[in-house]
Amino acid sequence: MIVGTYGERVIGSLAVLPGSASIGGADVPCLWASGLYVSPEFRQLGMGAMLLLRFQRLHHTVAACGVSQQAYPLYAKLRWLNLEMRRYIFVRRSAALVERYVGGRRSAAVGAAVADSALAVHRVASAVPKRLRLRGLTCEQVEQFPLEMDDLLRRADEPAAFHRSASWVNWVVQNSFQCDPRNRRGLFVVRAAGECVAYFLITSKFHESASRRGLRNLLLGSLQDWLIFDRSKIDVEQIILLALRELANWDVAAVEVCLAEGDHSRSLWRWGFRRVEGLHLLVKAGPASPFRDERLLTPTAWRVRPADGDNAF
Repeated sequence: MIVGTYGERVIGSLAVLPGSASIGGADVPCLWASGLYVSPEFRQLGMGAMLLLRFQRLHHTVAACGVSQQAYPLYAKLRWLNLEMRRYIFVRRSAALVERYVGGRRSAAVGAAVADSALAVHRVASAVPKRLRLRGLTCEQVEQFPLEMDDLLRRADEPAAFHRSASWVNWVVQNSFQCDPRNRRGLFVVRAAGECVAYFLITSKFHESASRRGLRNLLLGSLQDWLIFDRSKIDVEQIILLALRELANWDVAAVEVCLAEGDHSRSLWRWGFRRVEGLHLLVKAGPASPFRDERLLTPTAWRVRPADGDNAF
């Protein structure tokens, strides 16, 4: 942990986690930033920049995932590469959203009932197209990713990616800092004609307050991680629809999906998803970094996921 002080008072901190990335399948060590924080009354002193500059000097390749909208301008000013993921939200129950914008408990209840009826109509109307879109695919929840399939996780179509292995997936699935019984995480293997063609990881988390819009008491489901092993059998949109189905079984109020540039799906709107502010994953490659390559300065060169770094936790 890097600690910033003013006199004898701690006014800021940044945790540092070891990680690994890869170029063309070759592993490259990196460091992840976690939990950048500066006390509000001292933010005019530039402590946030001092912490990040000190962090950059620790290693030739550093990164951060899930950077807040408030902190992002600081990373941008220090010229970190922004691998932004487009965030989409699917609303299943509207209470948290309606209560934010409709005054009065009774009016909010009526508004939520009307909105939920409309959402239910859309789900019914899209049920048959979803089944047709998922025809031939089966989805099974597993306790851990089979170690004998580890080689599948190390394949990467993109030039640059962050570490994936059976041990990493199982570590993320089996550990959590959350104790609320509504907070869950699940690992699913997708098969076509008996062959494993993909996996995905979903989570649910209860937020007393969510997003800058101040939504309250929201149980949010998220598609955190996935990898396709056979693109001729399944695509990203089908992964999203499978995750949506499983999260509906968990009775979440809304579902969040974050897609990198190369994973963008143009037809998510037809399933009820709407775009909101993005998820920032940022990388800083120093002069000695193997990632200091012009080919890697474009987001399409990277495979990034919401679960990268510490963001899955």
